[in-house]
Amino acid sequence: MQNRTRRLKKTSFIFILILILMMLFQTACASSAGKKEPELTKSVLSMDTLAQISVYEKVDEKVVDEAFAYMLQLEENLSRYAPNGDIARINSAAGVAYVKVDEETLELIEKCIDYSEQTEGAFDISLGALIDLWGIATGENHIASQEEINEALRHTGYKNIFIDKENSAVMLAKQGVILDLGAVGKGYISEKVREFLVEKGVKSAIINFGGNVVLIGTNKGKQPFRIGIQDPFGQRGEYFAVVSGSKTALVSSGSYERYFLGPDGVRYHHIMNPAEGRPAQNGLCQVSIVCDDATLADILSTAVFVMGEEKGLAYLQTMDGVEAVFVSEEKQVTVTEGLKKDFKMIAK
Repeated sequence: MQNRTRRLKKTSFIFILILILMMLFQTACASSAGKKEPELTKSVLSMDTLAQISVYEKVDEKVVDEAFAYMLQLEENLSRYAPNGDIARINSAAGVAYVKVDEETLELIEKCIDYSEQTEGAFDISLGALIDLWGIATGENHIASQEEINEALRHTGYKNIFIDKENSAVMLAKQGVILDLGAVGKGYISEKVREFLVEKGVKSAIINFGGNVVLIGTNKGKQPFRIGIQDPFGQRGEYFAVVSGSKTALVSSGSYERYFLGPDGVRYHHIMNPAEGRPAQNGLCQVSIVCDDATLADILSTAVFVMGEEKGLAYLQTMDGVEAVFVSEEKQVTVTEGLKKDFKMIAK
């Protein structure tokens, strides 16, 4: 009954926001596409947010409908709340058995483990126990005690994820370990949808999945799209900067997305520090990653936020083709060198 109540609360919250989100997404696309209007725009609710595809050329509407059907199919497998999906089945069999999964699920979990190792655990998809403990994702806000955190940490850690690649199967080392792909799911799905649309011949489009923006081509084959970066101190749909250029994905993560204020005035947000078992506190309020892979952008926006600006910048310097924008709690903006020519602050 408790789980059912939690899902009902979550669902109610989502539907209350639908109309607001639709208005904001229209604003987002207008900002991203300049003054050019799309030929076709359609939206669907997926992974607790609104996903929108805007196509800037003549296209059969069935192609977009097929893209959304593919999106929802991927969501079914990657959401821990879909009872028949791959992630839910892996979680149910934790400590008991390997679970055969779809090719896309295995591909994503392998990539997540790889970047967990590369980032020394700053990114981790095994944090379900911590996410549930703090309750930020479901609105059941709870300031966890150190004793509770220590217990949850016993059931986290990417090294608890075992892969049987030959049989396309995944197993969790022990009961109580819970996979949660919330930090990467939208990025991966939007990247796969981009690939799908390109295969269908689409040459000019924007996929906006809960603020994860993925581009196909240019604005009606002419000018680069311009993507607005959410102002972490402003209202939803209010931008403080725009990015243009040839990169195809922009993903932002920040403490302003899902949070609650404690009685001590501390902002407890949804981005967990896997090592500490609590929301990451390092002076940052937003990290935006710009690159050509939305999955990677989603992973890095979380990992680098957890690392903090100094360590995060050092890590990004080891990678090719990845740029970033950091915004501190003191409203200081840092832009990586390779992005400066395509980055512009919006005067207010």
